Amino acid sequence: MVAALALAALAGLLLIHPGGGDAVPAVVANATLTPGSLNPDVTQETIGSTICVRGWTKTVRPPVSYTTPLKLEQMKAYGEAGLPADYQEDHLISLELGGNPTDPGNLWPEPYPRAAEVDKIENDLNDQPPPVASTFEEIPQRRIRHGRRRRWPLVLLGILAVLVIMGAVATVWVRHQINPGQAGAQVQLTIPQGTSTSNIAALLERDAVISNATVFKVYLRVKNVGTIQAGDYTLRRHQPYAQIVAVLHKGPAVTVDRITIPEGFTFEQIAERVGRLPGRSAQRFTELAASGQVRSQLEPPGSNNLEGLLYPDTYFVTAKDDEGAILKRMVTAFEQQAVALGIDDAAARLKLTPYQVVIVASMVEREAKVDGDRGKIASVIYNRLGRHMKLGIDATLLYALHGDTAELAKHPNQDNPYNTRVIDGLPPTPIASPGRPSLQAAMNPDQTDYLYYVLADKDGHHAFTASAQEFDKLVADARKKGLL
Repeated sequence: MVAALALAALAGLLLIHPGGGDAVPAVVANATLTPGSLNPDVTQETIGSTICVRGWTKTVRPPVSYTTPLKLEQMKAYGEAGLPADYQEDHLISLELGGNPTDPGNLWPEPYPRAAEVDKIENDLNDQPPPVASTFEEIPQRRIRHGRRRRWPLVLLGILAVLVIMGAVATVWVRHQINPGQAGAQVQLTIPQGTSTSNIAALLERDAVISNATVFKVYLRVKNVGTIQAGDYTLRRHQPYAQIVAVLHKGPAVTVDRITIPEGFTFEQIAERVGRLPGRSAQRFTELAASGQVRSQLEPPGSNNLEGLLYPDTYFVTAKDDEGAILKRMVTAFEQQAVALGIDDAAARLKLTPYQVVIVASMVEREAKVDGDRGKIASVIYNRLGRHMKLGIDATLLYALHGDTAELAKHPNQDNPYNTRVIDGLPPTPIASPGRPSLQAAMNPDQTDYLYYVLADKDGHHAFTASAQEFDKLVADARKKGLL
């Protein structure tokens, strides 16, 4: 009976919260068990009316109230040895060591156990621990690890929270890579032929167009960007990915150079202007023109002189346009303009060759300063030719002298095939490239009887006359005005 009492009391006292912490009262058939202070390696739980102590169970009969803590060794001893013969398991027990029972209604048979009897039981058990009794059975480990099971959801929740935070931070970072904000300074990027996507991303990162080559490569895969053409691209530092892909998808920027040939330029001046283009040579341009590789349909037979046969205009050339290509474009443009204006019909009407009409047009181009004078100057040329008069146009000799006005003033009547003061008729070639207005004037001159003209004002207007005496007066007036 004492053994049963001790077993029941110890079992009740060992009911603590698994894994440590404050003791939690457990209910056994409407009776409260308060474990109290126990050995720290004792674990316990209450299952119905079963008391569990460190992996072992013992079924007790309710209603029983245990309020006294016992040592683990005592619990084992009572459970293993069984109850003393003078005590019965079915007695209703209420025991508090060191005092009287707290519930007289649940008494065991008189007399109450005294401290001496309890001491005797403890001493006997301590001297000879009995063998293990079969009334205890092992509880599966999973049934006693409620503390760990309750901690796992918290651990998983913590891991999930960390992953969510990391994912949010990564998302913000990637978005900043894709759209970094306002783009910076321009960057000229050259992608060599055969460059891989990885190397292109590395080039962009090197020039600070992007900040992370790996993110950009993944972006290209996601956007399914195909092959990127080799060539020169203009991008910006820290440029948004969408804009970069748009530029790369469009292809390399074609470098275009512009060359403007003014009306009245000579071939020498045009060659010099072509030589200013990157990678072009004025000498090469001149050699090609003189070689006869590029010819104009307006050239007379046996001539390789393209003077006056290059159309003055603005041309856009690419890196693929060499000197020969540029020369061909200018010659072709002149032919198209002359043919469109009806040069063949005009030449037949004027009893000249198309080439001679171009010569007249070139003289008109160099002499006229305003469009209103072009038709009149052309009429003077044709009128003088019709009367077999020397043209006396100083612009032709000045062309031959490469613009040396001092030489012209010193020797105005020098022997020179381009000196129309001396020779009869037209000079051997055009003296400049005439524009469309001068070509029109040469093909359709004004109908006048003028034989002379002289500069009349600082705006470039000329005074015209058919009288030599009137002409002398006009010359005197021009000199007074400082125009000559």
